[in-house]
Amino acid sequence: MRISDMITKDDLGEPYLRLADILDIGEICKLEAALRGRQIRFARYGGDAEKEHPELCLLFGREKAGQVARALGGDFVYFPELRASCREKVKSLIREEFNGYNYIKLAERFGYCERHIRAILGGGKTRERQMDGQIALDEID
Repeated sequence: MRISDMITKDDLGEPYLRLADILDIGEICKLEAALRGRQIRFARYGGDAEKEHPELCLLFGREKAGQVARALGGDFVYFPELRASCREKVKSLIREEFNGYNYIKLAERFGYCERHIRAILGGGKTRERQMDGQIALDEID
C-alpha cells in the first residue's frame, strides 16, 4: 500500500505541511519522490522558479512551482521521506492493525523490517501485555 493511501494533509510534517494548501496529497507524493533526501535553498521572495527550480516546473508547471517556491522562500529545506514526515500516523496505523502475530505482514505493508515493527509495538519477540487466553511464561510449572 502506498503512503498516499494512508495519510491525509493533517498527518503531514515539515516541510510538506507548509505545502498542504498548494498541493494535494498526490502532488506532495510526487514532490517527495523527486526531491527525497535533498536539501534545497529557496530564494527569499520565490525568485524565478523556472530558472532556479526547473525540477519543480517539470513536476507541477510554472505557476504551481512558483507558488511552492514562494511558500518555502528564504529557507534551506530538507525533503525527508514522506513516511518519516508522517511517522506518528504510520506508527498509529501499525498499532491499530497489529493482531499479536502479524509482524511480517506489517513489515511488508509499511516498508519496514520486522525488527522495526517490533520496536514500534514496544517489545522484542514477546509482547509485554498478554493476549486473551495466553499463558505467561512465569505461570508454567
